[in-house]
Amino acid sequence: MLSLHVGVGDVPWSPALDQRGLSRVEEEVRAIVADSVVPSAPVSVDLADAGVVGIVGDREGGLALARSLLCQAAVHCGPADLAVGVFCDRGRDSDWSWASWLPHTRLPGGERRLSDRRDRSAGLLRAIHDDSSPRVLLVLDSDVLTEGRDAPARGLLGLGRGERGPTTRVSGIVLAASEEQLPASCSVIVRVGEDASAVLTRPDERVTVEDVVLAGLDDVTAERCARDLARFEDPELVTAGATLPALVRLPPLLGADRPTPAIVREWWSSARGVRAPVGIGERGPLVLDLVADGPHGLVGGTTGSGKSEFLRSFVAGLAAWNDPTRLSFVLIDFKGGAAFAACERLPHTIGTISNLDAQLADRALRSLEAEMQRRQRIFAAAGEGIDNLDAYWATSPAEPMPRLLLVVDEFAMLAKEHPDVLKSLVSVAAVGRTLGVHMILATQRPAGVVNDDILANTNLRVALRVQSRDDSSNVIGVASAAEISRGETGRAYVKLGQNDISPVQTALVTGRAEAEAAEAVEVRPVGFTGVPLADPSPASADETAPTDLDLLIDAVVKANAEAGFAPPRPVWPEPLGDSVLLGGFGAEESDLGQVVDDVLRVALSDDPDRQRQVTGGWDLAEGNLLLLGIPGSGTSTALASIALTATRHFSPAELDLYILDAASRDCSALADLPHTVSYVGAGAGAHEKQTRFLRHLRDEVRRRRASHGEHRRTLVLIDGLATLKDDFEDWEGQVLLEALARAYADGPELGLHFAVTSTRVKALPSVMEEVTTQKWLFRFADPQDYSIAGVKPRYAPPPVPGRCVLASSLLQTQVATPASGLRAAVEEVVAAWPDTTSKTTAIATLPQRVPVSALGLGARFDAEPWRLPIGLGEADLAPLAFELYEGEHVFITGPARSGKSTVLLALVEAARAAGTVAIWGACDRRSPLVGADLDRIAVGADELRSLLASLLMEDGPVLLLIDDAERWDDPDQGLTTLLSSSRPGRCVVAAGRSIELRTQYGHWTKAMARSRSGLLLQPDAENDTQLFPAQIPRRTPVPATVGRGFVSLAGEVHFVQSISPTPADGVA
Repeated sequence: MLSLHVGVGDVPWSPALDQRGLSRVEEEVRAIVADSVVPSAPVSVDLADAGVVGIVGDREGGLALARSLLCQAAVHCGPADLAVGVFCDRGRDSDWSWASWLPHTRLPGGERRLSDRRDRSAGLLRAIHDDSSPRVLLVLDSDVLTEGRDAPARGLLGLGRGERGPTTRVSGIVLAASEEQLPASCSVIVRVGEDASAVLTRPDERVTVEDVVLAGLDDVTAERCARDLARFEDPELVTAGATLPALVRLPPLLGADRPTPAIVREWWSSARGVRAPVGIGERGPLVLDLVADGPHGLVGGTTGSGKSEFLRSFVAGLAAWNDPTRLSFVLIDFKGGAAFAACERLPHTIGTISNLDAQLADRALRSLEAEMQRRQRIFAAAGEGIDNLDAYWATSPAEPMPRLLLVVDEFAMLAKEHPDVLKSLVSVAAVGRTLGVHMILATQRPAGVVNDDILANTNLRVALRVQSRDDSSNVIGVASAAEISRGETGRAYVKLGQNDISPVQTALVTGRAEAEAAEAVEVRPVGFTGVPLADPSPASADETAPTDLDLLIDAVVKANAEAGFAPPRPVWPEPLGDSVLLGGFGAEESDLGQVVDDVLRVALSDDPDRQRQVTGGWDLAEGNLLLLGIPGSGTSTALASIALTATRHFSPAELDLYILDAASRDCSALADLPHTVSYVGAGAGAHEKQTRFLRHLRDEVRRRRASHGEHRRTLVLIDGLATLKDDFEDWEGQVLLEALARAYADGPELGLHFAVTSTRVKALPSVMEEVTTQKWLFRFADPQDYSIAGVKPRYAPPPVPGRCVLASSLLQTQVATPASGLRAAVEEVVAAWPDTTSKTTAIATLPQRVPVSALGLGARFDAEPWRLPIGLGEADLAPLAFELYEGEHVFITGPARSGKSTVLLALVEAARAAGTVAIWGACDRRSPLVGADLDRIAVGADELRSLLASLLMEDGPVLLLIDDAERWDDPDQGLTTLLSSSRPGRCVVAAGRSIELRTQYGHWTKAMARSRSGLLLQPDAENDTQLFPAQIPRRTPVPATVGRGFVSLAGEVHFVQSISPTPADGVA
């Protein structure tokens, strides 16, 4: 066997010498014997004991010799005794394509042990270690497969040489360009010359045969030889799975080619165990039992191997043979859900997951753990000794408890991205067997993810075609599944025990019976490796026709309806939807939108630990609420839902609503609610209102703390704390924010309940965060914000508007919204409280004009102190007035067109209304005082001297108004004397430009600047301090427009909108 003919040559011959009777052999005889040859004798090589022949030299001659040797081996040895593999480099496949006809190269599934690609060659060569053939002949026409320490063929050639007993022996025919490239395992070397002569050397025997005439074959003859052999089958060849059909349909395996509801119900009534057929094995149909063969299983198979189809068939078969009261499914597909889309219709299916989401996986795990705890409680309540599902069923319980099968497709993705979840899932399976919980884990890439814990808990193993020997070994313990060819879709090895491994053709359930019956034989050309060069022709059958799976599921669904089984209890409720509706407001009434025990129920929470979803919301009794998330995440909408729920439940007489909308104005519609005392939005002029809002809260807390009565329930909704913080960065703003934080902390016990949103966790003052137990975390731009808030990023909510996680319980929560929209919902609340008058706003703005008639505070001159109204104070919008005692005067200054003359005119109107004082004036011809209602006026310096002289003689009270004071000198010291006089009934109000007065160091107005009473309009904090009797802030609380400035009232500084004359029509 494997003694192969190389050619003809003079073969060295050493006959045995008969030395009987001779004391010695003559030297001449020895020389003749030593040089003896047999001329023109056959030259052969023996490869039986893993011999390897190396061929170098002329390539054409070498190829002819290699073809001859291979054909001889194939003719003399059948495929049962000899397996052949041909491996070459790219570009040399045409020299060896004929070898694909040799039955010795055939692999299960139709492929050939031929390759011109290094990666495929390496895989096939590695598989030879597990080949069952007693001898393997490798033909290597490659420069890379034998060179180097890691060369795939290096350790194979000569394998088994010299070993005794049955073992695989690997012989070889190696072609190389030079002897240096030949492997050391070569037992024979043939050097081929260009004239078809050769030299054969046996290095170990030190034998050389020269001038060998080679017995080569051309490629045509070699192909004819291979084709002649192709039609034969070796009767002694035993190939695992060779007798299996290429296609098996599931319905006939179940027992009916087209199941009907009646047939399915009959199967259910006769069911024993939890069984289903999965395919055809070498001994007939293979039926798997989850209890007897499980309780858990592991399935491996690469893309296109039929793994998902096997899972579908197994699930469908179990549903056909077991009713929903005995078995339920949870189907998990981390490839998008396509594998089990049809199976979701089965009445057995109680849960699905279709994407690799850490939260969904965690939710499923927690629900499964809760289900096992529930089952344990039921067992305990059923009586002593009930510790498993079979014992529980034996009690004929009123509540059915089906076995639960978890099918997880592509768990390698789970192992890679969320290994802790997979570990917990395997732990669930480990403790769930007595509780009737089973699990099937499936993956494309077993290597690296199938660990000892999984192997220890999965007795049932199924390996379809996999990519590597390691993948196969990781599933079934042997490399057989790596040898399944790509053409053998659905072929698998099933392992039910240590030595119970058998091939099976798994059942197809997504095929169409009509298409199979009409399918014609198709002939396609194959390539070098035996793989078809073209895809199958498109099926001519109707692709819209129902599949076997569709028909089977239809029958199961109808059978379930006819049997009247109650829907099985779900392991978990449906995941939260992208939107949840408040009760009312265009939707049906529900718990959402109600107020129960001071809880504003505005959200639906998913509670997998209790296998339920519960309504919840803001518990007013527990304290304030923080809603944190980026714009668009739903924080503003949540505030609106809170406001709608509260105002729908409490009447305007029971509840006040304050709203500070500093961010997006999404809450602007809430301003129309009858409960709203104040709404402050964003935009132009908002800073002033926001300032007043914060002051009002500060003052309200002080008022309530000082009051000992019952406090009115008030909701304070602040949208956009981070924005507010950015807008209040100055010193006064920081003071107000600190006051807000204190009001937030102290408010709940005083009836002030705060709900505050922020886009950033870091924007929260520490005092607010520390006193808040209710935090709703919506979507953040930076995942680390969840950690700052005390929640692991893995619990972050998905990017769904209105979705948040409750920091206290980690429950995923969806905030409910009105179906009718916010504006319509507000109108519905307004309609619910008819005959309700609007509440007076507590937050107003400082007006741009304050007519004297609208101030509400007049002048007074009949007693000390005199009172001169000056305007509205910015802090509380209350009227302000100078109170002047004997010898006190008023100095008004500011830049041009700041409103100085307007104030003087308004004082004329106010003094005239009082009627107890003479009003005199001094100005130039351009001053508005020229036309004012004055009792006497001086225009020019000469007239001023006369007026001052008359003032000394006047008996009654006089109010002297001087405009453009910077233009009046005092050469006679008349003004200075008047200002320093202590005569009662005299008051001077002088107005002048600040820019000029700053540089007039000896001017008579310097004495007025030192007065306790003054008005500085449109102030310049850097330069006007010397003109004002008190220190002024560097920034104004609101824009210092015309008529606005700081007023000093007896040393106290206020920002004011000064008075102006009442318009002629009397309209302010």
